[in-house]
Amino acid sequence: MDKQQAHEFALAFATTEYRRISEYELKTSARKVDITNEFAPLQTFLQLYKDAFREVYNG
Repeated sequence: MDKQQAHEFALAFATTEYRRISEYELKTSARKVDITNEFAPLQTFLQLYKDAFREVYNG
């Protein structure tokens, strides 16, 4: 898989997985929004992307 294909796969995977996690959290948790860590959702998405990219690109 070339770098562009790996990027596209990782982006699609991270988007789907992040959405699944978010929906699960909304259904199972009546949690407050943590205003001290407003970038936590972005960090979660970025980690999902990085893990997926590394897995498919580096084999």
